[in-house]
Amino acid sequence: IPGTSAPSAHQMSSKQPLPTLSGARTRVRKRNIVVPFNPAEFTGALDAMILEANQNLDELSTIISANTELDFKRYAEFFYDIFITGRTGACTGRAKADALPDAFSLLGCPEEQLPAFVAFLEKVTRRRPYLLKAAAEAYVKVIEALDVLPASLLPRLAVVTVLLTQAGILSPGIPKVDFFLTKLASTARLVDNGIAATFFTRVLKEYASGTSPERCIAALLRPLGLLSPQHMMNFLPGKLRTPEGLESYLAEQGLDWLVPVVHEQRLASMRASAVASLREKIAEYDEQIATAESAAEDDDINFREILDGLRAQLSAQFSAVQEANSLSKADTVSIAWEAIVSSMRFGGARGSHAADASRTVRRWGRALVPLCQMDARSQAALMLRLQDTCYRDPRLLNSFALIVQELYEVDALYEEIILAWAARAETSGRTGASVFVKQLAEFLHWLETAEEESED
Repeated sequence: IPGTSAPSAHQMSSKQPLPTLSGARTRVRKRNIVVPFNPAEFTGALDAMILEANQNLDELSTIISANTELDFKRYAEFFYDIFITGRTGACTGRAKADALPDAFSLLGCPEEQLPAFVAFLEKVTRRRPYLLKAAAEAYVKVIEALDVLPASLLPRLAVVTVLLTQAGILSPGIPKVDFFLTKLASTARLVDNGIAATFFTRVLKEYASGTSPERCIAALLRPLGLLSPQHMMNFLPGKLRTPEGLESYLAEQGLDWLVPVVHEQRLASMRASAVASLREKIAEYDEQIATAESAAEDDDINFREILDGLRAQLSAQFSAVQEANSLSKADTVSIAWEAIVSSMRFGGARGSHAADASRTVRRWGRALVPLCQMDARSQAALMLRLQDTCYRDPRLLNSFALIVQELYEVDALYEEIILAWAARAETSGRTGASVFVKQLAEFLHWLETAEEESED
């Protein structure tokens, strides 16, 4: 441009400042600031709070609740190591074999102070709910340290575990975290050396003595499925891992109230398996009968012989179940009856249900005779099982009298047993008794009349 000088090389190479708006605030970009992991600083701050509160737990909970600076979420395991396991390192996964718990903790305090420590932890976790998941995670590490901690601490640890569970601080409902009993049963070295079984039974005894056996079952065992003998045996070393070994071990540990419960669960499991197996056999025999019926129309086949042979085979199956499981005849006949009932096929019409049930009983009722013949206890068990199944299943509710008569006809039930059942039914308290006595009234009258005529 005429009259102007050309820009120098320095001016051309230098950057011109960007225009700015006067009065505008510049925003500084936030950066990810990494805070170093410093548990010593956290525990030191907690120690200062304990000192400030003069070890008064009520005052300490107030101080902790007001604190907004400490990162309890990040250092939760160290918090629990101080107040639960007394700085032994068990909650942090760094347990020491010779560690003795600090006196200002659940594991180390005098017994009379235990409720105060539990109440303190309840208050803290109520204000910081995320600490409940952290408690479950920390206690998994405690369980893993059972064979590291001094054996003398385990009885107190069982008491502490029960108190924390009853307070809801340890709960089986925490998602994505193993409950301490689940972890105990799955830690192979603790199972193999017997520590798992010992600690498990100690926890059960403490829980039951503090509340009741029923509460222990409802709150601790049933939610985890531990009433199943198969699951409970996971706590035992290999040499004891049988149903009989489990029941014997529980009795030796003073858990006599649990033995019949486990035994009944074992029978229920075995009963379900036996019923399913027998039901499959009956279905197989039903198919053979259907084939024989259609073949008998064209060929010279003795259908009665085939049916009697299948009844004999089913009766042999009943006996095999009895022998394999060391059952009484009364228990076996109950299982056999359940299998027969579960094999019944009902049509769509509601009025045909009684006929459908009668057809099945007429076909397979004779297979029960070897179990019931000359055995009053087995017949009484059959009557009671029949009463229960007819009352529970609406399709069988109106079939009770008809089924009793069918079983009477084949000598699976004797008249003395039927009359004795009727005499006691009204006062037995069992469901359906009065309904079925009325339903059976005409047949009962016939039996009583026949008995009087026979005496005359």
